[in-house]
Amino acid sequence: MRYLIRSKRTGTELTLGYDARGLLCELLIENAADAKGVEWLRTHAPVQEADVLAAFSGIPEVTVRTLGVDFAQFWRAYPRKEGKKEAERVWNAATMAKRQLAYDHIQRYRDITNANGVAYLYPATYLRAERWLDNV
Repeated sequence: MRYLIRSKRTGTELTLGYDARGLLCELLIENAADAKGVEWLRTHAPVQEADVLAAFSGIPEVTVRTLGVDFAQFWRAYPRKEGKKEAERVWNAATMAKRQLAYDHIQRYRDITNANGVAYLYPATYLRAERWLDNV
């Protein structure tokens, strides 16, 4: 799994990648303000994937975003659990960018759908219709 950690205050972006065992295997630092900041990030980056959210959750100006989402994560997050095989087929046909956008938009889609009192689409329909592009 990969994570993008972004500081709104400094503009620094930290990409962390973890292997199948949950150990750090990728570290990319971009837009760091100075060498001291780079060194601090390098030495304080969570070595275990399980520690990522805890390491950055207490900092209000820092956002943590999951990159390279797989179908299992999408399925867990999506509110309607029907048509799994078809949804997975549509997921696999989508580009990585579309998969990421679809996943990132789920919470907003849930909020909008609940506010409007509308039923959730089937997961395959949500993916096929690219509902994350809707402004509503």
